Amino acid sequence: MSAVYISLKQFPLARKWPNYNSWPSNLRNCTYYPNLGDYKKGVIQQIFSQQIRFKDDDGKAFPEWQVKTIGDVMTESRIKGSSGDVAKKLTVKIWGKGVIPKKDDSKGSENTQYYKRKAGQFIYGKLDFLNCAFAIIPDELDGYESTLDLPSLDVSSLVNKFFVLEVVKQKRFYKRFGEIADGSRKAKRINVGVFQEMPITLPSKAEQNKIMAFLDSLDKKTNAVNEQIEQTKLFKKGLLQQMFV
Repeated sequence: MSAVYISLKQFPLARKWPNYNSWPSNLRNCTYYPNLGDYKKGVIQQIFSQQIRFKDDDGKAFPEWQVKTIGDVMTESRIKGSSGDVAKKLTVKIWGKGVIPKKDDSKGSENTQYYKRKAGQFIYGKLDFLNCAFAIIPDELDGYESTLDLPSLDVSSLVNKFFVLEVVKQKRFYKRFGEIADGSRKAKRINVGVFQEMPITLPSKAEQNKIMAFLDSLDKKTNAVNEQIEQTKLFKKGLLQQMFV
C-alpha cells in the first residue's frame, strides 16, 4: 500500500471515538504513517512497552502496570465432551488469525476424548505456540470441541480477555517465553502448566478497556481508509478506460 497521509484530528468522527480527548497527544495528532497496518503495529508495540500511556476520563494517570503470571488470570477448562468420531470440532489458526470450525473429511477415533469449549474462553495450540496460534472463542463456536492439544482457559473477569490476547500475540511474548520453555522435541508442545507460569505485565482493567477501545476504533478507521483507497483505484481505472474508448 502506498503512503497514507492522515490527521485524526481532522476527522469529525474521530472525536466521537471512545474517550478521544483522553488519548495520548501523539495518537490524536498523528499526521503521517507509511500505512495503517504498520502504524497499528507500531502503536501496539509502544503501548505494551509503556512508551504510550493512557489517562482516565478525569485526566489522571492510571496505576502502574503489574507483573503477574498467566495462571493468575486464566484457569484451564476441562469439560468432557464427545468422542472423536462424533465431536463437532474447532481448530485455531496460526498468526493470531482466530478460531474456526475444523473441516474433518474423515471420522475421528471413537477412542479420542474431546472437551467442550465455551464462547469467550482463551484457546491455543500447544504445538503451534511459536506460530502464534492464540484466539478467543467467538459466540458462534460455543459448544464446539477440541482435544487437550488445543486447551481452552477461562479468563478472569478482573482483566479484559481481548487485551490479554493482544499481549500474548506479541512476538516479544510468545517467542521469548515459548523458546525458553521446556520441550522434549524441536516442535515444542507448550503444556498448560508451562503456559500458566509465564509472566505477563498488565495495566489496570480500566486502562486495558481504554486501550482496547482505541485499538477497535483504529481498526474501524483502517477499514474505512482502505475502502476509500479501493474506491479511488476503481475510479482511476474507470477514468483510464474512458480515455482510451
